[in-house]
Amino acid sequence: MIKNFTSLEHKIGERIYQFYCDPNSPLGELHDALHAMRNFVIGKMQEIDKKNEESTAEVKTDVS
Repeated sequence: MIKNFTSLEHKIGERIYQFYCDPNSPLGELHDALHAMRNFVIGKMQEIDKKNEESTAEVKTDVS
């Protein structure tokens, strides 16, 4: 099977980030998909921050 797709690409430093989508995708849906991905990444970052804060709090409690 052969499929066509559209790719959005952004380079940061040496890394290239790509988003693939159907060439007929409405811009509103692309916005919604990117927003959902953004929320996912932010959620993961918040989870990591929370774990780091909990670890720091445990270390401070143990030292006191």
